[in-house]
Order: sequence, then structure tokens, then C-alpha cells
Amino acid sequence: MRPHTAGPSHALETAITMAGGLAKLARLLGVSPSAVSKWARLGRIPAERVLTIEQITLGEVSRHDLRPDLYPRDQPRHRLVRPGAAARPGPSGP
Repeated sequence: MRPHTAGPSHALETAITMAGGLAKLARLLGVSPSAVSKWARLGRIPAERVLTIEQITLGEVSRHDLRPDLYPRDQPRHRLVRPGAAARPGPSGP
């Protein structure tokens, strides 16, 4: 995972590209394309959308990239699961 040092707007643009375009990302998020465009323009992604965007991009665009004010870089990494996919149990036993 590479950091997006240009800020949240650049990170969101990366997510838009990875999703296949603005309209497709908006559809995956359940919002209008104009909402996503506004977030990019203002450089402020709603907190309730950050984790979903991180999942859609499989962690390529991190929660920190999108909202460093809420998710500082020093927080532990989280295991990502593709939206709609069941989480697989980890290894068990001695």
C-alpha cells in the first residue's frame, strides 16, 4: 500500500480510477456521482464512507489517505475483506 501524499482529494481520485470511474464508485457507495464529485472538490470525504472506499480499493487507498484527521498513520493495520465476500477464518489449532 503506497501513501497518497497529495491529500484526500488525490486519494479519492485514485479510488475513482480503481473503481472504474466516478459513476461506478458512486454506485458502489450508494450515493450520487455529484456527491462524490463534491467530496473530491472539497477534499473532504464523509467519515461514514471512508472504510467502504478502503474496501473497494482493497486497501490501495487507505483510511489514512482519505481522512488522516480520523485515522492517523500510527494506527494498526486492519485485515480487509472484499465487499460482499465472507470473511475466511484464520488458521486454528496448536
